Amino acid sequence: MLGFLLAGPKGFVLGPLALLLFLSRPRSLREWVWILISVVLAVALLRLPASLSDRTIRAAAAFFTGAFVMTSLAGVRSLFNRALASVTFTTAAVAGWFATMGLGWSDLRESIVSTQWTLYRALIADLPSTMPTRGELDSGALAGRVADITRGILTTVDYWPAIHALFAMAGGWLAWMWYHRIASEPIGLAPKRFREFSFSDHLVWLVILSGAALLAGVGGTGRLVAGNLLMFLLALYAGRGLAVIRTALLPAPRVLAVLLSITSIVLLPLAMVTATLIGLADTWLDIRRRMAPPEGALP
Repeated sequence: MLGFLLAGPKGFVLGPLALLLFLSRPRSLREWVWILISVVLAVALLRLPASLSDRTIRAAAAFFTGAFVMTSLAGVRSLFNRALASVTFTTAAVAGWFATMGLGWSDLRESIVSTQWTLYRALIADLPSTMPTRGELDSGALAGRVADITRGILTTVDYWPAIHALFAMAGGWLAWMWYHRIASEPIGLAPKRFREFSFSDHLVWLVILSGAALLAGVGGTGRLVAGNLLMFLLALYAGRGLAVIRTALLPAPRVLAVLLSITSIVLLPLAMVTATLIGLADTWLDIRRRMAPPEGALP
């Protein structure tokens, strides 16, 4: 959780955590301390100068918090379904907010690019005042560090919605996990172990449809939606694949698990592709059922 609070958008964790704790009628000092921490951080963040991209993340965190807490109170048992439904609602709510404000993807994209380029310029003094265009990058006019930074920012911008949807999913899981550790009388069921992570097999059809749309060469908004949907789903399947791998490693010596973890960090792209393929294969093979862990195995 500390890593997420340092690197990820705080609202996706602290918002649901604080509201769930408050609605559970807090009795202990520990519960009130976490509520106070969440409120103080929220006020501090709201007082900071904010670009359009920052305001969008804050609005998304507020929408996600409301949706996640409502589905939790409504008794939806599956943590994954609650988080996914909340992400879907948040996406629609942010789109509606943008329409109400007369804003579009181009406005948000420009804000993201400007914010990230300004951050890089603060760290690296010899960068140009404005970020080069995609055309300049594709033409080969850029080289070295400027080309690498430009390519990285453009890739981040292209998949910015998917990245933050994944942040929201992870934030909901962390909030629910810590809520059950902190609350004196939490509602609902505690989250399952990561090695049990799974979801409906029907989601594979969205992978097929979004991939087919990209292969068909859709452009404009269609390409943006299909690309981000595919990226989001493949990341979920990568998580499912990692859960399968975690189950497979239960009987293995801990040294082997550590060595595989170190190797996967060094070969991260290959490791993520492998995990995604295993996650997709699990849709049809139900791999974990075929290799049930031994009795008494620790998570």
